Amino acid sequence: MDQSGHTPKHKEHQHPGEDHKVLKKLDDIYHRIQKDYHLSKLKLSEALFNTQKKIEEAYEDAKTRAAKIKLRVWKIFLVFTIVFYVLGIGFASVGTFSPSYTIQKVSFTTEISYNRAMANRDMLFNNVSILPDNLEIFTVSAYLLTPTHPAETKLPGIVWSHGMVVNAEANLHNAMDLAAAGFKVLATNLPGHGDSGGLWDFGLNGLQVIWSAVEYMSTLEDVDPSKIAVMGHSNGGLVTTRAGIFDKTPLGTGGKIKAVGSIWGYTDLQDTFKAVLGTDVIDDEKWGVFLSTFMGCSNGVISSEDVARRSIGGFINGTNIPNYYLMTGDTDGLTTVDIQFTLFEQATDGWYNTSILSSEYEKNPNINIENLENSHFSFVNGTARKLTILPGQDHVEEVLTSANMDLMIDWMVRSLNLAPENHIPRTCTSKLNIEFCYISRIFGGYFILVGTLMLILMVGFLTAKRIFPKAADTIPKYVPLINIKENLDLKEEEIHELVKKDQEFRIDYIGDPVKFVNSWKTKTFYMFLIIGCFISGISISWLVDQYFLRFWLINTYIWQYFWTAVFLFGAVNVMIFLNRRGEKNTRKIDLKRIGLTFKGFLKALQFLIFVIGIPLLSYNIFAIIFKYPKIFPRPYSPRLYLEVLVFFLMTFFFYFNLEIISKTQLFEKQNIYPNFKGYLQEIVINGSIIWLMWLISYLIGGVFINSKLKWLLLQGNTGSAAIVVIGIIMIGFQGFMAYTSAFFYQQTRNIYAIAFIQAAAVTLLMTGKYIFIYSVI
Repeated sequence: MDQSGHTPKHKEHQHPGEDHKVLKKLDDIYHRIQKDYHLSKLKLSEALFNTQKKIEEAYEDAKTRAAKIKLRVWKIFLVFTIVFYVLGIGFASVGTFSPSYTIQKVSFTTEISYNRAMANRDMLFNNVSILPDNLEIFTVSAYLLTPTHPAETKLPGIVWSHGMVVNAEANLHNAMDLAAAGFKVLATNLPGHGDSGGLWDFGLNGLQVIWSAVEYMSTLEDVDPSKIAVMGHSNGGLVTTRAGIFDKTPLGTGGKIKAVGSIWGYTDLQDTFKAVLGTDVIDDEKWGVFLSTFMGCSNGVISSEDVARRSIGGFINGTNIPNYYLMTGDTDGLTTVDIQFTLFEQATDGWYNTSILSSEYEKNPNINIENLENSHFSFVNGTARKLTILPGQDHVEEVLTSANMDLMIDWMVRSLNLAPENHIPRTCTSKLNIEFCYISRIFGGYFILVGTLMLILMVGFLTAKRIFPKAADTIPKYVPLINIKENLDLKEEEIHELVKKDQEFRIDYIGDPVKFVNSWKTKTFYMFLIIGCFISGISISWLVDQYFLRFWLINTYIWQYFWTAVFLFGAVNVMIFLNRRGEKNTRKIDLKRIGLTFKGFLKALQFLIFVIGIPLLSYNIFAIIFKYPKIFPRPYSPRLYLEVLVFFLMTFFFYFNLEIISKTQLFEKQNIYPNFKGYLQEIVINGSIIWLMWLISYLIGGVFINSKLKWLLLQGNTGSAAIVVIGIIMIGFQGFMAYTSAFFYQQTRNIYAIAFIQAAAVTLLMTGKYIFIYSVI
């Protein structure tokens, strides 16, 4: 009721038509909203779809352009590979071929010399044997150079012998010089050099090669067997001198050697080591362990007996070596002028006194004397002697100077009593510039080396995609996102949000510096662990006697791989132990992800065949067609091949353990790169870290732990220079291997494959031929 007490009346009820209108309006509004909602949803979906489509189109376009760029890059790479081969062949050909002679690759065995040695095995000279401990029959490879100028009589013959480290191919320019002068020349590969058999042992095995070469030369139809001489440089001069001294004994050819030319001479190992190292190393066990493998001694020490067996001064006299010419540079770091004077005094039975020669040298360094002023000495009875000291020439210049060969050729003409009408003297038109020939052939070899490496890289890249799975977690891909952003004008975050499930756009750790830096504890720990393994292995290799593998100079480095591998294997077990214990600074090891499966092993073998086997096979087929020296023709000795296999397994063991640690702990396993820059960064970072560890290890393990090596390096003499050069070559090669392994790992994600490739490359370098010193024949 209201205040007046009356009951209020209800409001008047609205007309039904008006309610219907309201409802209809509301319904229209609802439908319009719903229509607008569906329209907006459709437009949003369409916009998202279009954006997604644009991204996919841009992505496909980027991949297509990237593929075209890669194809173009590899085409260019192939062109450069061919160009390098052509340049290599061209340079080598210019430095090899001449209208003055023809070159033929030949081979012969040491069977005749071996039979003589076995029949006189107990023969002693000054109470020592000059026969090698491992006397065997092996094949000798050589090059036969024949003058093209017509001759009225048979040709005089010269057996040319190269120096230590090099081979017949590297020193072929000297043989070419002799051939252009009218001599039939047989340029031999000494034992353990080139593709000759046997093992190098500093002057013992070489005798069998020289005598066998003389026997082979005497059987040639166009050679006068009564006019054969031997000549060599460095170790070749040593071996030919000794061959001449003992030639008339039952071990030699019975006097077929009529003259000897030696560019470099020594009295014995003791005097030479004093000159080169500045100290006496004979019978010193600490020095012996360090140097015995370098000099071919196999008992762990360079003993007095080794000196006596390999001596020249202890045997040579005025009658037992035929027409001897000794030539040496006065700045030769591997000997001294006084040693040459001593040797010449002994070769003339004291007719030229050392003190007199030294006095004359002080007055005038141009020593060029003969003993023919005394009628007692003559070419006829083989007692002619000559000594030439080359002012200002070092060990390499001795063998590169044309004037030196002129002197040698003149001596051989007189020694062999060659009539002018039968000897073909060099003229200005036919005279070779051996320096040019040598440099041209070396350039050719370097170009061929680069071409071979490029070929292996290219084959490796192209075959990896066909051999290994193409899943995103195994094959690296890089997408230039910058191009997508330019096309769509979107932020990178928006792109990743829209395609967050697409692994192609994942950023690797190199593209994320924070992620890289935050894992420094793990990287630091394992870097020092690897460096410790390197140092331990290198140090042990200097201290432990090891003679199973005998590859001469490189023997020490071979064992560094083995002993380092032993320590790395222990480190791998430490890593696995820490991983199982849940050590937070040790990353989880996913064996399947890094390729450690049986299937991965089989695929790695395929990869090795394609990357190394096929290029080498192709190269050797090419070599046969063009009579080109082959890369890896080691002597056909089962024992030596066994040692090559063992070395390969030792090297594989090393790289396998190294790669397991580095690929699981040092480097992330991401493999999708945002751009080509990131793709290259992994190679640079991974390779540089491994290379740095090698460098640190050599500096610490190779120098500071080995007291003799440290002493040698601080002397600043020839020995230290040689060690530095060898060390630089090894460290440089390890750097190349580090970058190459990073590159191949990007393609394969298979540690077996990487270890196989690296082991094969090191084995080829260590036990096969050094490609860069070979040239077209």
